[in-house]
Amino acid sequence: MWRAVLVLWLACNDPYADSAKAGSKSAESPGAPGTPGTKKPKPSEYVDLSGFSRACVRDADCTLVERGRCSPCRCATTPLAVKERDRYEDALAAIHCEGAMLAPCGHCDEVVPVCKAGTCVAKSTEVQPANGECHSDEDCVISCATTDDCCEQSPCESVISKTALEDVKSRQPAGCKAAKCRPSEHASYVTPHCKVGKCFAVFDSGLPGH
Repeated sequence: MWRAVLVLWLACNDPYADSAKAGSKSAESPGAPGTPGTKKPKPSEYVDLSGFSRACVRDADCTLVERGRCSPCRCATTPLAVKERDRYEDALAAIHCEGAMLAPCGHCDEVVPVCKAGTCVAKSTEVQPANGECHSDEDCVISCATTDDCCEQSPCESVISKTALEDVKSRQPAGCKAAKCRPSEHASYVTPHCKVGKCFAVFDSGLPGH
C-alpha cells in the first residue's frame, strides 16, 4: 500500500516534468521568444544615406561615394559631404554581400562632386554629341515597334529613342493607325537610359548585388 502511495506522489510531483515540457516547447519554437520560427530580415546591401549630410560651402567640401559594395560596378557617383566620409566608410564596411553577382557591369556615370546652393551634387562631365539620338533618359523609351507590323510584341525589352520610334511609326503600313492592338507590355526589369548620345537598356536581374 505504501509503495502505491509513493508511486502516485511521484507521478504528481515529478521535478523533471516542467523542464521536459519547456524543452519540448523550445525545440518546437526556434527563433526569438514569442515569435516561433521567425527568420532574421535580410540585411540591406546599400548604405542608408538619409542620415548623412550633404551640406557644403565650396566644391572641396564634397566627395563621391558608392551606394553599396555588392554591385560588380562599384560606381562612386553619389554625392556626400567630405566630413561624413569616415562615418560612411564604417557603414559600408558593415555590409556583407550574399549570393553571386551574375549581371555584367554597365557604364559608370562620369561625374564630379560640386557644391550647388549649399548642397553637394554630382555634375556630369560626359560630352553629349550634338547629333546624338538622345540627351537625357527622357529621350529614350521601351518599344518593339517595327515598320512591318502594326502591333508590338510583348513583353518588350528593346529601348530606342523617341525620335527613332516616330520614324518607325511613320513608315508603318497605312492601315496601322486604325489597327486595334493590345497595349504592349513593357518588361518591368528594363529601364531606358541615355549615355553619350545613345539609348540603351539597363536590366535589373533581381539578384543580390544589383
